[in-house]
Amino acid sequence: MSNEIDYFPRGSSTTKNEIKSEKSRINHVDRDDLFIGTSSKRKRSNYDSQKLKQEQKKYKKKSIDGEDRHETLYRRLHKQNLTDGVLICGCIEKISPYELRISLPHQNIGYIPLTMISDEYTELIQEKMSSMSTNNEDDLDNLFHIGQYVICRVIQSELINDNEKLNQQKRLHLSINPKDVCDQIAPDNLVKGMILPGVVSSIADHGFIINIGFTQRRGFLPKDKHLNIEQLKVGFHGLFQIKESSTTNSRIIPLKMIDNKKKRSALSSAKLPFHMLLPGLKCKVTVNKTRINGLEVSFGEIKGFIHLQDFETFKNSIDDFSSEQELEATILSIDPITKLIHYSMQTHLLSLNSPPSILENNNEPSLSSMVGSIQTCIVIRNIGSSLAVRIPSLNQYGIVSSNNLTDENYDDIQQILNSFKSGQKLQCRIIGISLSSNLTICSLKKSIIEAPFITYSNIQIGSLVKGSINHVNDHGLIINLTKYINGFVPIIHNADIPIKETLNKFPLKKKIQCRVLQVDPSRQRLILTMKKSLINTKLPIIYSYNDLQINLITIGVIISIQDYGLLVKLFGDLCGLVPKNEIGQLQTLSSTNIKSQLQQMFYIGQTVSCKVMNFDEEQKKITLSLKVPGKMTFGSKLALVPADFSIGKIIQWTVTECESDEYLIGNVITERRRKPITVTLTRYHTSDFVEHQSLLMRLDLSSKNDQQRDGIYWSHLSYINISMKKILIEFCRRSILPQKFDDCIVGSIIPGVVQNIFEYGLFIDLPNTIIAFAPHKHLDLHGTLESIEKKYRIGQTVFVRILQLDEEKHRCIVSLKSIMYDGEIAELNQPDYVLKCYLNEKYQLIEDMKQNGTGPLSKFFQETKKWIGFKCRCLIEKRLDDWFIGRLENGLPASLPYDAHYSIGDSIEGYIIDFNLPAQQFIITIDLKKPIKHSINSSQTFTQCTILCQLSSYALAITQDSNHLIHLPTFSDLNSFYSISSTISYKHKQQINISTIIPYISEEFNYIIIPFQEKKSSIKTYQSNEIISVTIIDVLSKQLNMKLPDGSRGRIHITELFDNPSVDKFQTLNELYHKNQSLNARIIGTRNIEQDSKHQRPVYELSLREKSPKQYEIGDRIIGFFDKIDEKTKGYWFYLSLHLRGYVPPEFISKELTTIGQCSYLTIMNKIINDKGEHYTLTMFDNNQSESNIIYAQFKEIKSINEFHFNITKDNENYEGILISTDVSDVFENFIFWNYLMNVKSPLLVNGQLNIKKELWKFRNKTIRAYIKEENKDKKQIILSTRKSKLDKNHLDLIDEEIENIEQISIGDILHGYIDILTNRQITILLGSGRTIIGHIEKVHNRTLNGHLREYLDIGMVVEAIVLNVDKENNKCQMKLTDQFIEQIVSKRSKRNRLSRTNSLNGSIAGGDDHDDNDQELNVKRLKTDDESIKPIALGNDLKFDWNEDLSTLRPSIDNNDVEQMDESISSLRKTKHESHISSSNNHQRTQEEYEELVKQAPNDSHLWIEYMQFYIDQAEIDRARTLAERALASIFYREERDKLNLWIAYLALENRYGTPEKVNIILTRALGNCDGIKVYQRLACDVYEKNEQFEDANATFVLLIKKFNKDKQAWLEYIMYLFRRHQTEQAKAILDKSFSSLPSTDHVDMISKFGQLEFKYGDKERAKTVYEKLLASYPKRTDLWSIYIDMLIKYDTDPLVTARSIFDRVLSLNIPPKKMKFLIKRYLQFEKQYGTTADINRAKERITQYVNTNDDDDNKTNSNIEQDELDF
Repeated sequence: MSNEIDYFPRGSSTTKNEIKSEKSRINHVDRDDLFIGTSSKRKRSNYDSQKLKQEQKKYKKKSIDGEDRHETLYRRLHKQNLTDGVLICGCIEKISPYELRISLPHQNIGYIPLTMISDEYTELIQEKMSSMSTNNEDDLDNLFHIGQYVICRVIQSELINDNEKLNQQKRLHLSINPKDVCDQIAPDNLVKGMILPGVVSSIADHGFIINIGFTQRRGFLPKDKHLNIEQLKVGFHGLFQIKESSTTNSRIIPLKMIDNKKKRSALSSAKLPFHMLLPGLKCKVTVNKTRINGLEVSFGEIKGFIHLQDFETFKNSIDDFSSEQELEATILSIDPITKLIHYSMQTHLLSLNSPPSILENNNEPSLSSMVGSIQTCIVIRNIGSSLAVRIPSLNQYGIVSSNNLTDENYDDIQQILNSFKSGQKLQCRIIGISLSSNLTICSLKKSIIEAPFITYSNIQIGSLVKGSINHVNDHGLIINLTKYINGFVPIIHNADIPIKETLNKFPLKKKIQCRVLQVDPSRQRLILTMKKSLINTKLPIIYSYNDLQINLITIGVIISIQDYGLLVKLFGDLCGLVPKNEIGQLQTLSSTNIKSQLQQMFYIGQTVSCKVMNFDEEQKKITLSLKVPGKMTFGSKLALVPADFSIGKIIQWTVTECESDEYLIGNVITERRRKPITVTLTRYHTSDFVEHQSLLMRLDLSSKNDQQRDGIYWSHLSYINISMKKILIEFCRRSILPQKFDDCIVGSIIPGVVQNIFEYGLFIDLPNTIIAFAPHKHLDLHGTLESIEKKYRIGQTVFVRILQLDEEKHRCIVSLKSIMYDGEIAELNQPDYVLKCYLNEKYQLIEDMKQNGTGPLSKFFQETKKWIGFKCRCLIEKRLDDWFIGRLENGLPASLPYDAHYSIGDSIEGYIIDFNLPAQQFIITIDLKKPIKHSINSSQTFTQCTILCQLSSYALAITQDSNHLIHLPTFSDLNSFYSISSTISYKHKQQINISTIIPYISEEFNYIIIPFQEKKSSIKTYQSNEIISVTIIDVLSKQLNMKLPDGSRGRIHITELFDNPSVDKFQTLNELYHKNQSLNARIIGTRNIEQDSKHQRPVYELSLREKSPKQYEIGDRIIGFFDKIDEKTKGYWFYLSLHLRGYVPPEFISKELTTIGQCSYLTIMNKIINDKGEHYTLTMFDNNQSESNIIYAQFKEIKSINEFHFNITKDNENYEGILISTDVSDVFENFIFWNYLMNVKSPLLVNGQLNIKKELWKFRNKTIRAYIKEENKDKKQIILSTRKSKLDKNHLDLIDEEIENIEQISIGDILHGYIDILTNRQITILLGSGRTIIGHIEKVHNRTLNGHLREYLDIGMVVEAIVLNVDKENNKCQMKLTDQFIEQIVSKRSKRNRLSRTNSLNGSIAGGDDHDDNDQELNVKRLKTDDESIKPIALGNDLKFDWNEDLSTLRPSIDNNDVEQMDESISSLRKTKHESHISSSNNHQRTQEEYEELVKQAPNDSHLWIEYMQFYIDQAEIDRARTLAERALASIFYREERDKLNLWIAYLALENRYGTPEKVNIILTRALGNCDGIKVYQRLACDVYEKNEQFEDANATFVLLIKKFNKDKQAWLEYIMYLFRRHQTEQAKAILDKSFSSLPSTDHVDMISKFGQLEFKYGDKERAKTVYEKLLASYPKRTDLWSIYIDMLIKYDTDPLVTARSIFDRVLSLNIPPKKMKFLIKRYLQFEKQYGTTADINRAKERITQYVNTNDDDDNKTNSNIEQDELDF
């Protein structure tokens, strides 16, 4: 029965219910309404009788020539027959972006969605969507072509409408996915010559891998010179022919393409059963019977049918064929329910290698023109209820269905068909083409022949059409033109002025006239317009580039308004651009302002007449102009203004409309009798400051419509523009603006607005559309385009000086360079006034946010009345340049100046001092020691302030005396408000004297501004060494900024102020000098040159010193001025002269300096010259102490970890300095040279060895200050010491006293020393006096450390030991480590490695046996590089996933005869765990480079790759661990199956811990494709899920394992073992019973035996005995079972010896041949010798002898062998 089901999957196993449903599908029976009353039935009797008559008439029409509806099998294919599961051959008719349209036999149509093409194509689409790729190689057009044959499967047949009637039109959904088409094909029975659908899944070196729908089989298409290689890309779908028949073990099926030159051979029925058939196969069929509508044929025992339409030509008739005649035909369709096959004898389907002839004779464009054409046809004959015709002009056959025969109503279709005679000529119209049947679909209806169009391709662009409104929505109207053609009217085309309320204005079914705008026949898309201006236009309608001519005037519709102009849509696909200079009179050159103007002048959907200026067909560009002769230019008509209108007049106005972010509409407040004046305000005229403009539009202007505001008239064109910039309004109060271009005067200063920034200069918008241009040379710049963009902003208010008037271009040439202002407008350019306007606007916007806002920011302002000075905490998230970016506790963003003391992730407490409006961030400082004072006295003055931070246009500072927050402008005038290069720069925490400056205090917003002013004067050139009188304009910490008599700038550096500065009595420059103080200074040079239009302005370097400083030499004692503290090394930088600096390393700092400019005595030690310049290495210690044995030594080399050598120059002679670890510091610490003396990172040791080359760079150019302990002039050597007790005579910090001789040591002393020699069992340490006094530690008695010292200690580390014995002769002493020190290092190592030790050490696969606590704390520190040290490690610190030397031992083989082998493997695994973890901890200090070298040497070692993955996981770099896993899988040789499996399981463990379930499933699918499925599943369940206590996942994995591999004994045993480990014995019993139904009977005994063993180990011992007793009762002669039973009893029984002897006696009493008993007899004797006494052994021999004697004489020879071999044991 099972074989039957396999071979007949499509019908043989149909149930009764399915048969009933099939009958109901074929014979539709009306439902009897049993619950309708009698009277109701009588009332309906008349209606039912009429309905019955109509159905009879309808039936009469259909029941012609065998097309009887009661005949369900032998008829042509209808949509009602094409149900789910039907296989059918089709031809691609149309390719659209989202689906394929398929022509099916007998004029049916089907659709293939994107997701039903193939799995490969679905993956391509998903990858394209995820990567947002624009690559078109995987489009359907590149993978399919029109006329291509495909084998489809009907997957869904849905009604187009909801009304489910039998005659309702259906839409067939198809699938060509090979796995859907071939799901019932048996891959083992494939026959040579068969055709299969396939998809190219990958490309190999010698061919293509083809997906043919089977999970375990793939097709292979070898490369051939006849193949179109470019066509065969991944995702290509085609039909392939099998080259060789398949076998059971063949995983690759050779394929070939269908040869166009060779004729396909037909397959016989003997080779192929029904379930192996597919559409497209060419078969030899036998005619069984002729029918009126075709032939009834058979293919072996399989029935089939050939319809009249499927004959070779329409000329063939039924009489041409006879019974038993053999024919060659191609399978058209297969119905799996009725088991009926439709065949075709048409030529194009017999070959399947060439497109239909209708496509060969006509290309695709001509086919579209053929549809709709009127042709003369010749009647051939009737085919069923249709009429067959021939069209001589096209040399094609056609078919006319019954619905297209006549317009008249008829009762009997036979009469209509009989009216057409064979050979009769008629006029017909082609209404469609059937590629699958190679026919044209025609109509003889007069209404269709005379119709103006029947398809979209017949409609001409520009033609007038009539229709009715069918549907209305928010996007437009759908117009019904004919029964099958609809058009769409976009909303902008529903009227000349588009109507938005479409639902109320356009009633359904209303007849309307439209004009065709655009037609796309391929997409069946028709765009119409209802605009009267377009319908009634007399201008030429242009819809192709061939119709375009220069200066041609046409009509179009505006579809887009942009900064650069208008986009105008013409007819068809033509679209043109109207540049802004071809529109009309516009106001300015501003890109955004242009758009706002155009939005006021035009609207989307407006009809405009335009002139063609230029066009380019290749680039698809058309340039149009709205300047049409005879029409008024747009924007030329000026808006009406009152008589008192003037540019610059100050007005009061209110907002009336604010629908755009770029502009708003308002009304000027006038007298009551006057009509309000409508004005426009653009975004750029809302504020003088760019960052406030958008916020003002959104927060202030749009929400306060009734508020009266100040403004000025700015321009007057077709509309009136106003400005509400505060500085412009104030300018108009004090001065006047030019009314037109003629009013501009050269040299005058007027305000403007920056409109455009270019490389060559700025365009400025002046009042009333006056265009101004500022060339690059007239900008106050020092750089190129980048600096222009940084200094100026579009929309910025500037003051310009008119330099030149260009009458021809009506344009001004202006300058933005520093301007000297006179009169009342001078104040408007002052920095303090500009900053006051800025802050007033800013705080007003914050008030608006507080009142009108609803977000968390507004809520904060509402709840916090005094937000400036608010104390808060900020969490740092990132660093951006010199700022930290973070968030407050309430989640609001904040920023604070960068501070080296903090890093990302720190939480800092500070005070809010400002709010950055554009970035919506609070500015925080951490430099305030007490809260900000808010109360301000209007007459209050300040003396000094400290800079907190500097923003773009001002700096924030705090006064030292009163703790007030003040603002200092950093720009010099209005034009430089955003400048970077010309700003005044303040440093963080800089002290500034402001005692002479009168502050500005705002009473409204409570802020303070410290103003300043700068005057310019004439320029003069000074000579070097000339002495002039200069004035101090600014006192800084390191220099005085001076003003020369001509107004030039200069400075006096701090090193040029004093000839003999005082070191003892320090005074800052602010204390010594003050502003406006006059000094006589000497010119010593210039610093840089600033270019002016006519002059060069040097910035002078000045000096107050009488003579220039001399050249310095090494050893000189000089005075330097403190500059800063080095952030990295914490050393000091000093200024020595104007261009020379010096550096003091931290070890040579004698006193702390905090104030910049403080002077100190210094001694030059060395001169450093590198790529950064030249500087000196200095010391603050007095070199005169050299008489006291203090010298300076420069690093030379590393002799060892405990010995460094230095270069020393003493008395003009070179010495070698030697410094030992014990002489470095008074307090011993690990790696003292690195951590204390040089202050660098500790070294990395490998096996106790130091990589000297890697460490040398750390000490380059290092110099130390040292004490001379001993000098050997003969050897030129000096023994050095850097102890503070020697250098500074400081004994306060002395902990480890200097040991100069052995006499200082006594027995019992506890000393510290440096490890000099280290093995795993012995230590040699340095105690003092160089290397002369040493200590030996021979043995460490601690269990943890003994034999593992190098795992905890290293050379150069400090140990604590107690003296046991002193050898004064050899300067040695015997010592041992103190218990406190041992406890300290062990606990420290345990804590450090507890996180990295896998938790799975406490358990094993078999159970959770306890381990010794000391063993768990084993760890290894040092790195081993030999091959033996490369052990596997735990992947992931918390993955609970073990890797050991032999990973296969994790899952012991279950095919052994005894489960005890598994136990032995587990126990051996436990023994090696500690060794494994010791070696794994060795790898903690391996670097990435070392791992790279190791994996190159052993690329197939999975353990090494897993260690490398662990390395990245420890660093939380999970993505790099994933990348490494992929790399490892690609590197390991494919034959190394175990290592491959290890990597896959490690990868799964990684994703299980750090990934998602979807990711785990993806990796699992890949692993199953590359490894043994059983091993993958069992390792995943046990080694990943079970170890991580994911028991539900483990159980689900085992369920899947036994489902997929239910014939494999090992799969069932793995699941049973898992359940026993979980102590779920009842579930294990159920699984055992379930396995018997799947496993062969030969495996049942082994399964029961293994189950009994597990019962002994994990379950009930008595139940285990019962299992074996029953098993042995059935199989008493299975000695292997007896042996296992005895072993289990010996190990697990309560009284094993007695029980085992009884079992041995029972076996000897059985009638078992001696050959089989030999093994058990030997076991019996071994057992007694091991556990019994001599008497027991003799008794065993007697029992064996009795057994031998009772056997037949035939076995005498065997018996004698037993006696000789066994009894003498």
